[in-house]
Amino acid sequence: MIDTGKNKVLTSLFQCCLLIIVTILVYYPIVYNDFIFLWDDQWQVFCATTEDGFNWDNMKVIFTKPFHNQYFPVNQFFYMLIFTITDNYNPLVFHLFSLFIHIINVLIGYVLFVRFFRLSGRVQKETMNIIAFVTALLFAVHPLNVESVAWISASKILIYTMFYLLGLYCYTMYVENKKIIFYSLTLLLFLLSFGGKEQAVVFPISLLLIDWLLNRNFKDADLWIEKSPFILVAFLLGLITLYVSHGGFSFGGQDYSVWERVVFCCYSFFEYLFKWLFPVKLLYLYPFPFLPGETMPIWLYLYPIFFIVIIVSFRKILIGHWPLIFGLLFFCD
Repeated sequence: MIDTGKNKVLTSLFQCCLLIIVTILVYYPIVYNDFIFLWDDQWQVFCATTEDGFNWDNMKVIFTKPFHNQYFPVNQFFYMLIFTITDNYNPLVFHLFSLFIHIINVLIGYVLFVRFFRLSGRVQKETMNIIAFVTALLFAVHPLNVESVAWISASKILIYTMFYLLGLYCYTMYVENKKIIFYSLTLLLFLLSFGGKEQAVVFPISLLLIDWLLNRNFKDADLWIEKSPFILVAFLLGLITLYVSHGGFSFGGQDYSVWERVVFCCYSFFEYLFKWLFPVKLLYLYPFPFLPGETMPIWLYLYPIFFIVIIVSFRKILIGHWPLIFGLLFFCD
């Protein structure tokens, strides 16, 4: 008789090892790279908080003061940790650290999607690991992720992603077991993720997306009660981000209007989706098509129109295909 459980474990281990090997083969050239001294590394990595090491005053500065109108204390902490261990600015060590975190994120993504499929009951057991493996493999080698791994200053993305995915995993553990320890860990990992990069502020939306995937009842008051701390924390963290990046809560006259921001959201969605499907001629910087105060080009108005037309035209197809809905919403999040 075949031990099915043992075979599944061996299959998962084989797939994880394959993911590690492929990721290393794709990214190993980055270990020969130096720092980028003219593009963020010269101030983000080479700074006093990196060199001062472990002491109370340094930790206080990292976690209480913004840095160049940004707030990423957890990422700064890891720079400090790397420098303390090596006692110098060794680009090889910093690049190995980024590659290591990316591999961790790939493996977490693989395990997380297996859990998604198992708990939701929407995917056949025979195909769960295959779909999760392909998803993790795409994440591991997709060209859109190269900058995050190859550029040391972009480690903020790797750090916030790691804690973000770990937080989602802990949340699935909470949904399955209803143990307060997993709920508390989810909240803590949310905070650590935000400490890596402020984009983690959308974490509560991901929790609601998981609730939908796992067929939880949105009419249940307990579901919204358990989300309220996350929503409150996200709101407060959003205020912190605005205050740090703008020097206050007033946007002033040099920013884009609300309508222009809506157009940019639609524009960014299609641009990133296109580059994900056709990753050619990728750049390190994608500036906005026009500056604040300038007249918005007419062609940009097509993006919100396209967005509405697609939703209206394909709503029945979207509603009938949960993998497509979940994938698009997870991509947007």
